Amino acid sequence: MEMHQVRYFLAVARELNFTRAAEACHVTQPSLTRAIQKLEEEFGGLLFRRERGLTHLTELGRLMLPHLERSYAAAQQARALARQVGRGELAPLSVGLAPDVHLDGLPGLFQDLGGAFRGFTLALLVREADLLLEAAMAGDLDVVIGAFANDLPARIDRWLLREERIGLLCPAGHPAAEGAGLEADALADLPRIAITCPAVSGAAAERWHDVGEESAAHRAGSLAAAAFLVAGGLGVALVPEGLPRPPGTVWRPVAGLGPDRRVDVLAVAGRQRPPAVDAFLKSVRARGWELA
Repeated sequence: MEMHQVRYFLAVARELNFTRAAEACHVTQPSLTRAIQKLEEEFGGLLFRRERGLTHLTELGRLMLPHLERSYAAAQQARALARQVGRGELAPLSVGLAPDVHLDGLPGLFQDLGGAFRGFTLALLVREADLLLEAAMAGDLDVVIGAFANDLPARIDRWLLREERIGLLCPAGHPAAEGAGLEADALADLPRIAITCPAVSGAAAERWHDVGEESAAHRAGSLAAAAFLVAGGLGVALVPEGLPRPPGTVWRPVAGLGPDRRVDVLAVAGRQRPPAVDAFLKSVRARGWELA
């Protein structure tokens, strides 16, 4: 099915006359008739019925009419958007941001892009890092920011924004929140919250001195959920330094804990990057994202 066939069909449905429809479409009547016949062949039935000069939609034609109207309107809108992009009147950018990552200057960077590009439009999606990566690979996101696994697809370009220490999040007033320093050996006897997600793993998680999952006071399915439980006084948790912290909580570095967590910006390699996307990638990589 080609879009000019849809346009001719809609013209005939509107005019209920092949001659007037051909004039409205600026084509000859035989050309319009052939296009309608090809469309009928694809749909497997007549779309119009002529009776003594009276043209009207068949049942199949009436069923197809709203679908073809929507298809044609969507195609027209897509063409208009493409023309705007081509003329520099529209600068779209879609960014995925993991909820456990906080970059203080990111809203200001978006604001700068809005001032630099006419027609700047931002689509921001906050979702878990692995889901953001899937959306980028599917073409639904231009850029994603988060803490990702090391075994990324080969088609991914990856740039480091910063490294974050893993430390202890505890309620304000908790004994672990006081004192000059906190050693990894002091973690074993603390009522902890187990985080059942890969955001804190490897050596950092193992530094609970082989304390099993069964000894955890509570469990959280994400870093944000763990921080919520800590704020409620239900225990302490190992979280990255850059995690947004709820009021009433304190983050403490732990000597000898490691390893650091990477926060990266990713984009799919080999894809053409519109000006706003390219500018965002260059700006986010050039800006320092050190923690205060």
